Amino acid sequence: LENLPMGLVLLDLQHQIRDLNTEAKRILLGNDGFEGNESESMAHAMAQVVELLGIADRERGEPSFRKPIAIRTRSNEPRWLDARVARLPHTDTEEARLIVAFSDQTEQIRAGRYVELAAETADVGYWTWNLTDDTLDLSDGWCERMGLSGNRHTTVDMVHPDDQLACKGAIADVLRGRHTSFKFEERLRRGDGSWCWVLCGGTVTGRDAQGRVTHMAGIHLDINEEKQAKEALRRAATSDPLTELPNRLVMLDRLNRALSLARRQGQYGAVLYLDLDHFKRINDTYGHGAGDRVLQVVSQRLQAQLRDADTLARMGGD
Repeated sequence: LENLPMGLVLLDLQHQIRDLNTEAKRILLGNDGFEGNESESMAHAMAQVVELLGIADRERGEPSFRKPIAIRTRSNEPRWLDARVARLPHTDTEEARLIVAFSDQTEQIRAGRYVELAAETADVGYWTWNLTDDTLDLSDGWCERMGLSGNRHTTVDMVHPDDQLACKGAIADVLRGRHTSFKFEERLRRGDGSWCWVLCGGTVTGRDAQGRVTHMAGIHLDINEEKQAKEALRRAATSDPLTELPNRLVMLDRLNRALSLARRQGQYGAVLYLDLDHFKRINDTYGHGAGDRVLQVVSQRLQAQLRDADTLARMGGD
């Protein structure tokens, strides 16, 4: 019994400790074993076990049962236990007794709670995916962040249509056995129908008898603000903020590329430089807001007349 990786305690009919192994003592004492009265500390912890398991109320019920419980040692140290109780048979020479077996789940519970806390306090959610029916189960905190009703969804409903192919490609490498995990960026649908950029990472958690992947699990990391910031920087560097047309730098780059292509292929192109006459009068008479609006409308009308291969840019100034 001393070598068993779980605590074993023998109780008499008055629920007093009659015997216990070393692991039971370690669990019940916690850090109390280094100071104070061990017997009192163990009795204090075991009284909670008896109460939480409801042993007194169950003595005439089922001969054995199991229940997860949480106790506190004399120094107020929390311990989470997976406890089982069994009634030993009465004999002619010995009264009936109870044996309580429990394993210490404290570290596992703490680790799980740290994961949940991280998911609740950071931009992270965790998920599990059943590939056989495309069932995607999302964590509570992530559903709340995304404004989703219910935890169960499908990848077809959640993943942006333009990202479905990249998603399938990354997962296909796992299904073929080339990788055991994956990571890629995708857009997920929020409850209001808008899209949120996330970094999705996962790994295989289950296979069938033939070795085929049936289950995966992983995390979602909200990178939407990062994506928006990068896009804003890109637009600021390459486009005119008022008309949203390509700026001078982009125009010169495309012009150089077009000239190089024309030289190689012996072709010709055309460059038109347009100016708005008397534009200063509009600003002076109606204000700069009206002038800005004129620039926007003219840009939109010109853009509507161009082909996809053509470039309309604002070179600067008015």
